[in-house]
Amino acid sequence: MLKAMFKFLLNSSVLAASFIVSDPTFARDVTTSLVAQKSTLLSSEAGSTSGHSLPPLKMKMQRASPSNKMAQVISKFQADKTSFGVAKDIHALQSNYSLRAADLQSATSAPVPNQDALQTVREMSITQVSVSNPEQPESLPPDKRQYNLFRPTPRKYLRDFSTDRPNLATSPLTVDPGIFQVEADIVNYSRKGTNEDGNTGEKFLFASTTLRAGLTNNTEFRLLFQPYNLVRTTFRDTGGVQESSGLDTLQAGLKINLTGNDTYTKSGASAFGILPFLNIPTARNGVSSISIEGGVAFLSSFKFSDTLDLEVQLELDVNKNSDRVGYHAESFNVVSLDYQITPTLGTFFEIASRFGNESRFGAISTFDTGVLINVGNDTQLDVGIFKGLTRAANDINPFFGISKRF
Repeated sequence: MLKAMFKFLLNSSVLAASFIVSDPTFARDVTTSLVAQKSTLLSSEAGSTSGHSLPPLKMKMQRASPSNKMAQVISKFQADKTSFGVAKDIHALQSNYSLRAADLQSATSAPVPNQDALQTVREMSITQVSVSNPEQPESLPPDKRQYNLFRPTPRKYLRDFSTDRPNLATSPLTVDPGIFQVEADIVNYSRKGTNEDGNTGEKFLFASTTLRAGLTNNTEFRLLFQPYNLVRTTFRDTGGVQESSGLDTLQAGLKINLTGNDTYTKSGASAFGILPFLNIPTARNGVSSISIEGGVAFLSSFKFSDTLDLEVQLELDVNKNSDRVGYHAESFNVVSLDYQITPTLGTFFEIASRFGNESRFGAISTFDTGVLINVGNDTQLDVGIFKGLTRAANDINPFFGISKRF
């Protein structure tokens, strides 16, 4: 009878262990209990063959109470197995029978990761899949409408550094909201050998500065401030020299980007904008204008490649007549080809023309070129020259300047 009992318990335990082989910890516990049970039963059986009475046998069976507990666990496992199906939901069964994480760590050589570690692994896996999968869609540009002059754009969302100098064509791209940019002529010199009166004219500009401030994601306010301008005239007949100097005309404008501000990054992209402005007199010093003038410029850019861009500007101006009576219209048109030689070195080639001016020599046209040097992500140095193509234009106009984003 004892042998039959031993075989029954042993077979039942082995059967239970076969269902939970996926949980090594519990299988190990079952095996340990089976060994203890087998030893107890063998001791009991040995006692009965030696002539012991029934009470000692009962005493030994009471000492083997872990076998009763194991039998209850096996019964519970079989009931759960029937409810869930054989290994249908291994995670649910493991949640009932697996030991706590702390116990597992003490019983196994490898630590059990916590939930934070698992979440980090998931994020790393998703990132690796996104990077390695060429069909993964690119992330959309951030919605920057929430930023303005008083809530600056975070630096990680700033557009590539773009200036409106040194060429005469103005870019349709605006400064990011809440960001300030300064673009200045350190020195600018122009000379005309023979003007309409036969005299020689020269002009010196020092620290002529344009301040650009981003108001919203698509608009910027700009102010041109010319603190010192020296105009010199050398008379042909007498050789005498006349000079006028001082604060030059103040110009205020509002650039509005119509499209392309945040998408002008790849070949085939385009951008368009509009720039109305006013010229405001500052002083009657022979340098500044004496009347309010203004105009509007229509701006466009076309990206042919990562290194080649075309800028086109069409501008209509309303200027005071030279006799100071009434106004007349002028048009100013610019076509500029910009080429990025290296990531830090660029150049441009440009044709600019003004029509409707009052010069008896006709239109003013120049050929302009220069070199741009990027110093970091927010600073640009430039040097170049404008060369007159018509009699009404200045003969030569070299310059040296700097641009800085804050």
